[in-house]
Amino acid sequence: MDKRQDSMSDFFNRRELLSTGIRGAFGMMAAGSLLGHSTILSADDEKKWEGKKKKPVNAKATAKSMIFVYLSGGPSHIDTFDPKPGQPTGGPFKALETSASGIRISEHLPNLAKVMKHMNLINSMTSPEGSHARARHLLHSGYAPAGPVRFPGFGAVIARECSPSALSLPPYVAVGGNTLGGGYLGARYSPFIVGRPDQPIANLKKVTGVDKKRFDRRRALLEEQEKDFGRGRNNKLVKGHKETYDRAYSFMTAETRKAFDLNQEKQAVRNAYGMGRFGQSCLLARRLVQVGVPYINVSLGGWDTHRENFPKVQALSKQLDDGLGTLIQELVDRDLLKSTIIVCCGEFGRTPRINPNQGRDHWPKSFSALVGGGGLADGQLIGKTDKKGALVASNPVKPPDLIATVATRFGLNRDYVYHSDIGRPFRLVNQDAKIVKGLL
Repeated sequence: MDKRQDSMSDFFNRRELLSTGIRGAFGMMAAGSLLGHSTILSADDEKKWEGKKKKPVNAKATAKSMIFVYLSGGPSHIDTFDPKPGQPTGGPFKALETSASGIRISEHLPNLAKVMKHMNLINSMTSPEGSHARARHLLHSGYAPAGPVRFPGFGAVIARECSPSALSLPPYVAVGGNTLGGGYLGARYSPFIVGRPDQPIANLKKVTGVDKKRFDRRRALLEEQEKDFGRGRNNKLVKGHKETYDRAYSFMTAETRKAFDLNQEKQAVRNAYGMGRFGQSCLLARRLVQVGVPYINVSLGGWDTHRENFPKVQALSKQLDDGLGTLIQELVDRDLLKSTIIVCCGEFGRTPRINPNQGRDHWPKSFSALVGGGGLADGQLIGKTDKKGALVASNPVKPPDLIATVATRFGLNRDYVYHSDIGRPFRLVNQDAKIVKGLL
């Protein structure tokens, strides 16, 4: 155990009795934000991490929120968004015409076919990374893993630069699975994790038998003890913990916390999304957008189909189609898609070749991404693969390119410079990234 962990252990042991009233709330925030990260920034420490550019935001934004639908494991592009019917390796699924001219997708995605005119389809995604962990890191951050450097996920960047000042909820929420954290931007920008969207958030209520007056007395006493404890010790660490407590308390008392209560929705709406974890995660994402949360990551796993690819993809496509198709249509109906970017893709695609186990293996050379909203174009087909779906035939797009393009819709200065834990400068967007012009 290092010195920082010793300090944290000492801190909690001394505070255990005093913090009973808010221990649950702190644990809730810490579980998704602090574990696994070595930097805790206080507000006073922000200046140290400011880049060389004057402002991280340099243009009027058209996007206020982003929902990243992450298809964990790498879906077969050929069996979802880039069908190749008639080819020996095309598989058994038929191609379905969509509401966007010239775009065809799998027959098992009928709801997405209906809303395709509001979205864009990139069939020329490509990545240099063929392992899940490295490809996932590149997809979420725009940077390949690099030794000791802890790159932040793009969600952390959005949380830091684009959160409404009055927001009382976590600005970065991961639903249905974890995602890349705050990295060198600090734990305060890591995601708040919601494992089961259809279950109440744990520890959000005060301890039974502790009324507001008693609760406030405990908070005041804790603050006094923290000030005393901070003298002669790592005061930044204490400040960081205090800010976490304060954010947790703000969350507990915010009226907008009701956004997490899916029981407030009509059952017919919940049914339309699908009552499974993914469908309800998409519904929660819509509710979070409505209250101003700037970045929501929704995960749907199971796409690592080395065996029995076709029945698995068909079942997963049903979940994806119900959840994401309904989400897009609801955002359109509520006039929210124009300010909400949706990105849906996995970390790579799957091989055109069907292996002896009736599966498809890792294939980073080509895959697909569904992108739209937030001031982006709509109804566009960008790039294509060859007749087998093996190689990109035109307009290759890499994960950093996608992040760079989305950043423009948030009005972010892509040249803004952050500094890592060890002082190395990194641009907000990878300097090798290019704008996907067809999306603008």
